[in-house]
Amino acid sequence: MGTYVVVLRKEGFCDVRYPVHISRNREWRGTVRLRTGEEIEEGMVFVPGGPFTFGEGRNAAIIELPDFAIARYPVTMAEYAQFLESLPLDEVEERRPQTPGDGAFLVRGASGRFEPVPIIVEGKARERLSQEIGEGFEMRLPACGLSYDDVVAFCEWKGTVTGRRYRLPTEHEREKAARGVDGRRFPWGDLEDSTLAKCRDSRPEPSQPEPIGTFPTSTSVYGMGDASGGVWDWTDSWFDERETLKVLKGGSWSMAISTLRCPVRYRGVPRFRDANIGFRVALSLD
Repeated sequence: MGTYVVVLRKEGFCDVRYPVHISRNREWRGTVRLRTGEEIEEGMVFVPGGPFTFGEGRNAAIIELPDFAIARYPVTMAEYAQFLESLPLDEVEERRPQTPGDGAFLVRGASGRFEPVPIIVEGKARERLSQEIGEGFEMRLPACGLSYDDVVAFCEWKGTVTGRRYRLPTEHEREKAARGVDGRRFPWGDLEDSTLAKCRDSRPEPSQPEPIGTFPTSTSVYGMGDASGGVWDWTDSWFDERETLKVLKGGSWSMAISTLRCPVRYRGVPRFRDANIGFRVALSLD
């Protein structure tokens, strides 16, 4: 019995990390299709198809998913700025990262390019990140303050630029990419420790957003970084039967460590904008 990670390698193909969970008196049989670098492009991780434990407690179930790829990290302010710069002037204001209380998070600088405003990170957190990462660290922050329609528009734009059909992950895909197949509570296992991912109590200072990849311990078995914490990820799944709320997954920088558990599902009105909510893209694979 136990949980294992099989690493498959073959010349001309990407390495595949394939987790296996063998419970009492059971065996595991699976088929893995190797993928090339053209299929799993840089910045994405491959999640092989097969079963995984979805949910927790009485609601836990074994779900089977096909192959898919998902972004290693959430979309950053720098990436989203490129999207804004591609838009007609009359659409920029509609798609700009913003919240009712804070205003716009990206504004045009003296160069004419979009730059993050300083209010995103202030005080001791700003001083620390400036020393550790350097000036301009804000461009590596996860893009936030975006509605569901905004992030769908980004996926469509990225698709036209690259020729790939980008989309948001489903709730099931986002959970599997974070926790693997064995039903663990967090990407790293079952230990509830706020120092292992970006959440409310990770630092001895008021919690604020941090650049992607700041907590490498929150990397999943497939290599997806910031699998818990940082910002909630929009998904393409409905939270309710009336289809009025979208599912958010992953937890955020302002919430307790308990909400960063992989099976936790939060909800958001599609038009809702918040500094806790970002997104990452996914790809279907034939």
